[in-house]
Amino acid sequence: VLFGGAAAGLGAIAALGIESLTSTTAPAEAANQLHGNTVIPFYGPHQAGIATKPQAHATYIALTLRENLDRAAVQRLLRLLTDDAARLTQGQAALADTEPELGAVPAR
Repeated sequence: VLFGGAAAGLGAIAALGIESLTSTTAPAEAANQLHGNTVIPFYGPHQAGIATKPQAHATYIALTLRENLDRAAVQRLLRLLTDDAARLTQGQAALADTEPELGAVPAR
């Protein structure tokens, strides 16, 4: 069992190595093929993504708000999240992003 697993792992590593050596696609071009480079307007008659193909990835968040939080504070939070989503659809990093290079390709 161990020998078979090791052989399969080595085979997979060899296949990936051969593919990377023979590939003529640049890393940036490969990212565009995977995620696309189409910029879709965030604001408009429909919410972005409603009339388009689904995006490659999605992030969902859940918030537990404090009981003493007022309406203005929640509105500020939602404005920040909306601004970050709008920036990511345009190929710009979110504000205070610790990995801004991940936002370099439009996220649709």
